[in-house]
Amino acid sequence: MQPSSLLFPLVLVLVACTLSAPSVTLAEESTGAGLLCQDVDNTLQRIVASFHKNGVPFIGVEARDLRTAAEATAAPTMPSHNASTSHTNGLNSQQTAFPDSENVGEEPIDLLPIYRWLKASASGEGRTKHCTLTNFLREPGCHPTVVEGSENVTVIRITFDGSLPSPLAYGADLPTDWPYDVPQLVLDGQVTQGPLEWLLENGPRSGGTWTGVKTLHITGLSFRTLHLANITATTFPSLECLEIINNRHLHLNVDNFTPPMQLRALILNNNSMTTLPRNMFASLSQLKELRLDYNRFRRLNHTIFAPLSNLTVLSFIHNRLLSRSMFFLRHLGQLQRLDVRFNDLTRLISRAYWQLTSLTHLWLGDNPIGRLPQDLLANMTRLDVIDISSAHVSLVPRGFLSDNKVLGRIDLANNLLSRLPAHLLNGLTHLHTVRLRNNVITTLHRDFFRDAHALTTLDLSRNGLGGLHPTLLSSCPGLTEFNCNHNELRLLPPLFFQNNTNVTHVRLSDNAITSLEGVLRGPHQPHVLDLQNNHLTSLPIDMDVSELQQLLLSGNPLVHQPSTEGMVALHTLQMNGHRISRLDLTPILALDSLTTLEAAAADPSIGSTLAGVNWERIPAFSGTKLHTLVLTNVAARDFLLASLGRKPQPTTPLALKLRDLRLGWRGFSEADFSMEDLCTLLAEEVLQFRLTHTDFEELKLCEDVEFQAVHLPNNPQLTSVTVPNELLELNVAGSAKLSIISGQNIEVLDISGTSVRASITLCTHHGQRVLFARNMALRPRSIEAEIPVLAVMERCLRLVDVLDISGNSWITRANIVSRYAGLPIVISDHPVQSISGANRPHNDRAPIFQLQDTPVQCEVKFTTEDLVPREQAQAGGALRPVAYSVYSFQCTCSRGFHMSGGQCVHDDRETVNIAILSVFAGLAFGLLMAWLSRRYRGLTKRIGLQQQLLVEMDEEVMALKKAWEIEFGELRLVERVAAGAFGVVFKAEWDTVTVAVKVMQQGVMMFDENTVQEFEKEVEFLQKTRHPNVVRFFGAGTDPSGSPFLVLEFVAMGSLKDLLRKDMEEVLSELRLLRDVASGMAFIHSLDQVHRDLKSGNVLVSGRLRAKISDFGSIRQCFTGTATTTAATAPGVSRTSSLRGSITSDVMYSQHAGTATMVSATLTAGVGTPLYMAPEALMGDKYDAKADVFSFGVLMWEVSTQRVPDLLQQEKGDGYRGPMLATLFNLLEEGKRLKFEDNDDGAFVFPEWFQALAESCMALQPELRPSFASLDARFI
Repeated sequence: MQPSSLLFPLVLVLVACTLSAPSVTLAEESTGAGLLCQDVDNTLQRIVASFHKNGVPFIGVEARDLRTAAEATAAPTMPSHNASTSHTNGLNSQQTAFPDSENVGEEPIDLLPIYRWLKASASGEGRTKHCTLTNFLREPGCHPTVVEGSENVTVIRITFDGSLPSPLAYGADLPTDWPYDVPQLVLDGQVTQGPLEWLLENGPRSGGTWTGVKTLHITGLSFRTLHLANITATTFPSLECLEIINNRHLHLNVDNFTPPMQLRALILNNNSMTTLPRNMFASLSQLKELRLDYNRFRRLNHTIFAPLSNLTVLSFIHNRLLSRSMFFLRHLGQLQRLDVRFNDLTRLISRAYWQLTSLTHLWLGDNPIGRLPQDLLANMTRLDVIDISSAHVSLVPRGFLSDNKVLGRIDLANNLLSRLPAHLLNGLTHLHTVRLRNNVITTLHRDFFRDAHALTTLDLSRNGLGGLHPTLLSSCPGLTEFNCNHNELRLLPPLFFQNNTNVTHVRLSDNAITSLEGVLRGPHQPHVLDLQNNHLTSLPIDMDVSELQQLLLSGNPLVHQPSTEGMVALHTLQMNGHRISRLDLTPILALDSLTTLEAAAADPSIGSTLAGVNWERIPAFSGTKLHTLVLTNVAARDFLLASLGRKPQPTTPLALKLRDLRLGWRGFSEADFSMEDLCTLLAEEVLQFRLTHTDFEELKLCEDVEFQAVHLPNNPQLTSVTVPNELLELNVAGSAKLSIISGQNIEVLDISGTSVRASITLCTHHGQRVLFARNMALRPRSIEAEIPVLAVMERCLRLVDVLDISGNSWITRANIVSRYAGLPIVISDHPVQSISGANRPHNDRAPIFQLQDTPVQCEVKFTTEDLVPREQAQAGGALRPVAYSVYSFQCTCSRGFHMSGGQCVHDDRETVNIAILSVFAGLAFGLLMAWLSRRYRGLTKRIGLQQQLLVEMDEEVMALKKAWEIEFGELRLVERVAAGAFGVVFKAEWDTVTVAVKVMQQGVMMFDENTVQEFEKEVEFLQKTRHPNVVRFFGAGTDPSGSPFLVLEFVAMGSLKDLLRKDMEEVLSELRLLRDVASGMAFIHSLDQVHRDLKSGNVLVSGRLRAKISDFGSIRQCFTGTATTTAATAPGVSRTSSLRGSITSDVMYSQHAGTATMVSATLTAGVGTPLYMAPEALMGDKYDAKADVFSFGVLMWEVSTQRVPDLLQQEKGDGYRGPMLATLFNLLEEGKRLKFEDNDDGAFVFPEWFQALAESCMALQPELRPSFASLDARFI
């Protein structure tokens, strides 16, 4: 089971606990969910047991400080992973379970906040009273009152409902003296400024105070600037935690702000904040916890946190912080926890962190850090937890952890580490958790864990380990969890775990282990042994298995049945895919704790397996605990007969109530067991039921059983299936004779390879969300027979999320398919209609439509249309049209097919044409040679001389071409660097030179017939370029798959776009890079070429900080004349018009689309990147070198501001959705340009002459823009 599937019931528990209290009055007792919530300890134990059973990673609550600085003063906060959560990451826990091989990459679930929330919901102190503001002011029944013996209200939630009376009328209605204090006040809804300020200043206590409130939570502000002066020590004298979260573009005003003296925690998560007032914390010296997660901070003033001398917790998760901005840490010497995960830290500057001498927890993960400074942690002598996961780190310097002697947990997962210093962990005697998963480590030194005596959890999964030294873990007696899944282990040393007497979880799945002889021998008592997907044929048991709970052996070619003797605690045995010829179920069923038995044999083509049971040896077995039984491809006839009471032993039928039953073997039919018989073995709710390789002809599912998923694949005699109750999933693929499916609704349906006919039920009742109909056995024999199938396809595309009809070779008529698939569907979750009143079909999302391995291919096309919600139209009044996205599918012949006679047929014309041409060319050549022989027989010597000269000339030309050819075998690809519009770029080694190799993508090669020729034109252009500011060309060739590639100069620093995110104002302020760009572009224009896609992503920066222009894929379009060609609308494209008329194909705006290169063959506009394009290029008019000058002006703005040059965001705001190209053109024509604004954060601001020059480059009329020759001179 996946961890995600377990989170759903957990969330239900939390929601039930959350909602049970507010839904009752103070005197009522909660029932149902409330009882579950009140039994917190038992509920938590059940959650932990479920997580242990399914290998879900979690962090327990035992032996942990249950109150952090802020949490000691704040009420419980709902656990969540979204931006609205305020939680303290408990990575210092001693109880951490790591995921199995199927859950690689899952982060541990912290049970501490869940525990707190359950406790709060269960106790009498967790009651919530929920009112709208209007009710709170007007209705006495909404005012909390004290009833003798009742539980007190501790949370008041007031929702602003938008329909409030005049603030002047509030005072008379507000309760003036509550007989108790409310510790937590929540204000949400559509919070408007006036009512909020009035409410904050007019509390229910005498004097208008909120005396008892310790936690104030504000969310849903409908205005931008919040004045903190309304939250004062006078009105909130007891306030300890202020939480302002989930607001758009929040600005804080701290003028006259006198914070409550008790304020210890300030939470400002998910507010889209970019700056903070310089004096924000001037009067907050007492603050201990500050959380600024999920905002847009890029850089902060270095002294902004100077007043926070007592701050211990600082969190900046999911922001945009740059490396040089981290010097604000210099003033936080008392900081204990720092979390800056998910930012733009491209390097770590050690001196920015040297003042953090009190730090115990440091989270740096999910940043593109790359290199670790050796002295980064030198002054952090108290460090307990360090997380540098997912940080692109390829090397850990020696001595990196030498000063961190109390380190307890280190996380280097998801990096590029290939080796680690042998003595990296020396002296770390407190280390208990090490995560090195998902790197490329091939070996570990024998003494790597020499001093890690306290190690309890070790995760080495997903590396390249080929072996482990016999003494690697000998110094770790306390090791409890060892995870080495997904490596290349073949053998492990004998007695490998001999010194690990406490090891309970051993996970070695997905390796190539052939034997475990002697490996597990030792005094330990494992609880989980995961050996899935290895090469084991047997499993020697030479250890104490009395505590073993899970034995996972699936995916091994076992030929000998593993012994289960002594496994008294075993509840899960999985050995699917075995090759045991006779399976003895007796010792397995004798296990008292057994709940899951999965023993499906390998594919029946490998051999047959017979299962037997000696009931005399297990007379007490009843099957009451067993809930999962998987015996697919195992002939279990005797077991089933006994289970149904049809054999003398056992004397009574077994009491099986299975929630997961999977059976099937060749010869299994209803003559032996009817479906009614199988129904008696099932529980009332079944997660999965599977029958395969049987001779059943008709199947009717159990009426009194609620199924989740039913799998009936590869039943060759099956003709009909009846579904009496609604199903989540039904799979009948491969049952070729099946033609009838009847009954209730089915959400996911797979009828691939069956004879089910097209009918009204498909996608309306059967396959409501997903329908697979691949390689159907029933083939329409005429156009008339195809029509019902295509009509079903049309209906499905309006209703489902996924439609897959791949592999049906009879789908050949692209025009007819396009007629049915091309119906425009509105993307909407509610009914809509046109302005004229016509109802329009709608779907809440565009579906995935698969047509692989068919002669026809279809691509989704997006447009926009002004429509009216039907509810609004029916309500009457003035119609307010809204722009909706509309999708449809355009279909053409697949690659390798062409249209002939109305059908897509195999494209063998080229072969025929070549053959005919060769024949005629041979005949013509023969006749010509015969004529020349007779005509010039007397000129033999002269002809011989001419032929010699021609041969020599050809040899010279070939020699010149050969000089540019590079064999793919000469290259050693090191790593993938990037993917561009036309290809993928790799870092590679060519002989002794480091180069960049750009390989054309197969998808681009399939775009049209001229693509390879265009690639050759790009090569021709590059051969002519040799300039210090243009990327150097070394040669070209073709890889083994036939894709052409270029070998170019490798530019170490990457693109200017990346450099702009690295906070290098000093370099950028020298204008050197812009001067280089101008010089390179002047050279390109001197060759009478236009780049057409000049942007920061196409400017590379060398190690000496010199700019070089790259990516000439757009230049090559000039050679073929396609730069301004109008073609069919591409996926994701809509139609619109501009003021000047003719942008007929447009793209829906997103910042990602605006910064991505457009391929010209899909749009009327020219090739290029929309946010950098000149107006004439946006229009698709003819344009010249001055279009590149416009792009250079945009680049100048981008370099000076270090922000994305998004004119649409500047003028339309973040909420804009609509056509991009036409809107951009209209804004440019109206005179709108990117604004040079003063920078409040102290970043470098370019001089006025620079701004004026950039604006002249972005002039509307091309003739008013300067040339690059003059620009080059201006920058010298």
